[in-house]
Amino acid sequence: MHLTEVCNEEPPHLITHVAMTPAPTADEIMVKPIHEALKKDHLLPSQHILNSGYITSQTLARSQKEYSVEVIGPTRADQKWQASTSQGFDTSHFVIY
Repeated sequence: MHLTEVCNEEPPHLITHVAMTPAPTADEIMVKPIHEALKKDHLLPSQHILNSGYITSQTLARSQKEYSVEVIGPTRADQKWQASTSQGFDTSHFVIY
């Protein structure tokens, strides 16, 4: 289940969209359909706060370009070999400004 909620400072915090998917559906796949549904209902936010399962570089770029939505959220943990050895460069060596 994917819930989209309004997070204004003052209540009420309303759920504006609900999507149900089979359990093995990756979260990142759902961002575009969620944005499409919100756009159709004229409910697209200027910022969309998501958890790390939804965040990919494609999501960040596409959401901004196609929907004018700034996606905010943490990146996934670095599981690459460079993060577990002292060789090469892992994500801690890079900063996005």
